[in-house]
Order: sequence, then structure tokens, then C-alpha cells
Amino acid sequence: MKIIKLVFSLLLLTSSHIFAQENDGVSVSKNQKKPSFLSFDNEAEIKFQLDLKSNNLKIYVLGGIKSVIQKEDVEFEKQYRIQYYDFGCTPPPNFKVYEQYNQFVFKYLVQENGEKWIPFVNKNAFGFAKWKP
Repeated sequence: MKIIKLVFSLLLLTSSHIFAQENDGVSVSKNQKKPSFLSFDNEAEIKFQLDLKSNNLKIYVLGGIKSVIQKEDVEFEKQYRIQYYDFGCTPPPNFKVYEQYNQFVFKYLVQENGEKWIPFVNKNAFGFAKWKP
């Protein structure tokens, strides 16, 4: 019986790290510049902040059998340092998160470049038709 208690105790002690919370890598220091419209209260904002920090912003689009990303879009990507990501004809299950993410990207583009980019963005971007500058 003592052996069983000892084994159980050892298992309990060694498995405690499995249930510990980990830092997700999202932190903002007092000196870090961040867009004023961020409040970090949902998944889209956190994803946007991480992508902004790593210079890997995306605009999510919904295509079809054929990609909706055209050669003009490649020029847009180069000029504004943003990548288009085409989900094809199947929208992701968490569509709203990607739509909200795009809203943050659009706000960021206006903040950084004014409104000159708007006529050139791919109109298949999630949430673009609803967005107002």
C-alpha cells in the first residue's frame, strides 16, 4: 500500500506542470508603440498584434475554385507589405475572427497610408464591403 501511495504522489508531483498556464507571448511594454484602436479583448486583436509585431500582416479573402488573387494584388502586397491569404471556396469555421482581423488591418492601413490604398484592395477581402474608413 505504501508503494501505491508513493507512486501516486510522484505522479501527482511530476504532472503538475501539465496544468500550469503558459505565457502566450502577447505583452505590451510601456514604451512599445501600438495602434490606439487595440484593446486586446478578443482573438482577432491578439492575432493582429502578433502579426503586426512580426511584420506578417495578412488580408483574408474568400475565393472560389480559381484564386481571386490577381497580379494587381501582388503589387498591392509589395507596396503595402501585406499578404493576401485566400481560403478558396470554403470559409473558415471562425469566419468572424478573420473578418474582425481584416478590420484591424484596414484601420492600420489608413493610419499608416491614408486612404490611397482603398481603391486597390481586393474587394473579396472578408468584411471589406461592411467596413467604413
